[in-house]
Amino acid sequence: MENCYFPQCWKTAVVVPIPKPDQDLNLLQNYRPISLLSSLSKVYESVLLKRLNQFLDNNNIIISEQFGFRKNLSTSHQLLRVTELIFDGFAKSETTGALFLDVAKAFDKIWHDGLLAKLIRLSCSAQFIKITHSFLTSRNFRVRVNNILSNPRPILSGCAQGYLL
Repeated sequence: MENCYFPQCWKTAVVVPIPKPDQDLNLLQNYRPISLLSSLSKVYESVLLKRLNQFLDNNNIIISEQFGFRKNLSTSHQLLRVTELIFDGFAKSETTGALFLDVAKAFDKIWHDGLLAKLIRLSCSAQFIKITHSFLTSRNFRVRVNNILSNPRPILSGCAQGYLL
């Protein structure tokens, strides 16, 4: 951490395609790609995530309506909150509206430079930004099918399923 470095040997994900149940296995979209990551990288990520969450909490950056990826909060809590708002609106004869967004493959589309720019704009420490840059850059993946590994391919955007950060 003092060197603001995420080791290169921890930056390769091995992707294993897992078939979706009761689907035609001749179609690629019927497989779920699962990324296997280094155990040591996940320990390092958990330390970084703890520091990021402390920074976000200490600076009151995350709005109270944000429930995803927050300690002691879940989609069930958010659903309960929305249900209470609707019942309160009915009780007061108020109109209640809702807008739901589901961004398809959102984590596959995370723009690394944009994410780093947001961390800078939020005044994260230079050390954390450098480590995050090191974490995001020069990543690659290999696909494993029937114990055969593909050649490494670069990851230019997005975050693999299984990343903690």
